[in-house]
Amino acid sequence: MKYLKALIAAFKLQRLGAKIKGEFRIQSIIELDGQSYVVLPRNLSTEVPGVQSLFWESRLGHSLVEPHERTAETVSFKIMKNFRDKPKQGDTVWLSGWL
Repeated sequence: MKYLKALIAAFKLQRLGAKIKGEFRIQSIIELDGQSYVVLPRNLSTEVPGVQSLFWESRLGHSLVEPHERTAETVSFKIMKNFRDKPKQGDTVWLSGWL
């Protein structure tokens, strides 16, 4: 019971914390053959290979993404799993190696 109370307190503290701003905006969302892709600007953060976490709305939104296609200015990421609602075009997001 003691651990449950601590967990609930930590959850409430996270929800009350300051809003976290994303590093960049989603340029577009592509739906193709039943698969969703998020398009982000190309930069050092989006050049990292492998599966990453995509966060938005102060960590309330979370998806697992994997780089799919690169152009000179953008990188599209395949959304492998959503843990909440899907991200939307214009959302400010950041990537993390935390899975």
